[in-house]
Amino acid sequence: MAKEIDLRTQASGMPTPPVKPQRPDVSKLILPPPVELPQPSTLTPGVQAALDQLAKTSPAEPVSVKVAETERIITEPSEDAFAKAQKQFDEILSGPIPPETTQVVLDSPPPLSVIPTTMPPTILTNCPHCSFPLDQPDIPEPDSFEKQSFLQSILGQKAFIKEYDLFGAKVRVRLRTLTVREIDVIYKQVYWERQHDIITNNLDALERINRFRMYLQLQRLTSDDFDYDLPDGYSKETNQYATECWKLDVPSDPLATGLPQIEDYIATRILSHEPLHRKIYAVCQQFNRLVAKLGDLVDNSDFWKETEEQS
Repeated sequence: MAKEIDLRTQASGMPTPPVKPQRPDVSKLILPPPVELPQPSTLTPGVQAALDQLAKTSPAEPVSVKVAETERIITEPSEDAFAKAQKQFDEILSGPIPPETTQVVLDSPPPLSVIPTTMPPTILTNCPHCSFPLDQPDIPEPDSFEKQSFLQSILGQKAFIKEYDLFGAKVRVRLRTLTVREIDVIYKQVYWERQHDIITNNLDALERINRFRMYLQLQRLTSDDFDYDLPDGYSKETNQYATECWKLDVPSDPLATGLPQIEDYIATRILSHEPLHRKIYAVCQQFNRLVAKLGDLVDNSDFWKETEEQS
């Protein structure tokens, strides 16, 4: 049974004084008898005699000492031993290279005059501004009719129009130039799509710009089976010389435009097949290059002389 421990105070209210421990009486302890430790052993007479003999001998002379039936020679090297070791070391250094070791001989670096100081020129394959392939052959020189038509469009403030025959003259396409305000509408729509993460990089933005240009520049597409006559202006506000304009719904966002509606109509009903869409796209690029080249020739005096002769 566990012992009960009462830590409460007595009835008088005073705590019980602590009991002082008593020191034990060590006189009554029984100690064990003392143990005698062994004394250090002394050298045997034979070992002592050998040590005495070693002390009397010259350090350069070998001394044979027998200890526990084992013969040991204590020798201090002389000057001849050092000379012999040095000779062996020199022979090792001057000797042939071991077969396991492969000797690597590094060529000396070329002089500084031989090292080129300039980098070779970088060959550009695409235009750094518009990514146009620079290896594409240039367009033919504009003929007299193209120069005359372009000059008349500039002087009359009308769109420059050109027709192309495709697929062996089975399909005919008519393209026109755009006004400055129509170009602004294109950039406004591309900027809105960039802000809303519809397009995420510059290459996609350039592709969208070229596609919107094609949709507005496409004025007519005819063949024996179809005839599509499209408006020649985005709106009266952007092209006051247009005879017909697109009728579009007002976008919910005022920063957006109606170009996606035009894109949906043309890509769905007119250029729904990819080969035809790709061909019209390529022809439109060629037409824009022709317009750019005609614009550059305006500063050429021979350009004006040729048009004067035609008129």
